[in-house]
Amino acid sequence: MVEGQSNNATEQTLIVRHGPVALLLAFLATTPTPTYAEPTPSPVCYPSGCIGVFGSLYVNAVGDALITTPSGLDASGVLCTRPGNQYFTLRRTHPGFKEIYAMLLSATTTQKSLLVRIVENTSECEVMYAVLYPEG
Repeated sequence: MVEGQSNNATEQTLIVRHGPVALLLAFLATTPTPTYAEPTPSPVCYPSGCIGVFGSLYVNAVGDALITTPSGLDASGVLCTRPGNQYFTLRRTHPGFKEIYAMLLSATTTQKSLLVRIVENTSECEVMYAVLYPEG
């Protein structure tokens, strides 16, 4: 009988357990997963945005998403006018609205750190992009 051909289920199982697929699976299970994520920076605000755990997220009447700046940080040096002196605004007309909103929602519910980059000198601190960090 040729190896791999058998009517016996036990013999077929042994062949699969010791075959190339099993070896690959065993290799993958024991190989550490490389991490490419950069470390989470310390919370801080810059003229172009803030890094930290952001607060409340809400959607206003026109569909823009507003997120509070990280508590405990001095955001007075951010070069834009923050609504209520505390919010960054993600316009619903932003081409990446759905993707950025999903990131903001994920970060606020899991308390993960974000870098939120704003468009400088905008009247409502419009969000340009965001980066979600893997650690708090």
